[in-house]
Amino acid sequence: MRLFSHHFCSVFLLLSVAIPTSWAQKDMGSIVGSVKDGTGAVIADAKVVITDVDRGTLVNTISNASGEFIQFAMKFYF
Repeated sequence: MRLFSHHFCSVFLLLSVAIPTSWAQKDMGSIVGSVKDGTGAVIADAKVVITDVDRGTLVNTISNASGEFIQFAMKFYF
């Protein structure tokens, strides 16, 4: 009986850790980057095109004054 109780507690502990983390999986994400020229200088207001080659879709964004860009809420397909 003691061995059963030990195994039950171990399984319960494993499931209590594993199940909440599996609910945290998302199919959304962000892409962050910076635009620089060949000398390493940042490029402000650069047009950035993010391409999903598999689906043929494009998302356009523009870099800020520091040459950085971020595209939120990108839907990922698996």
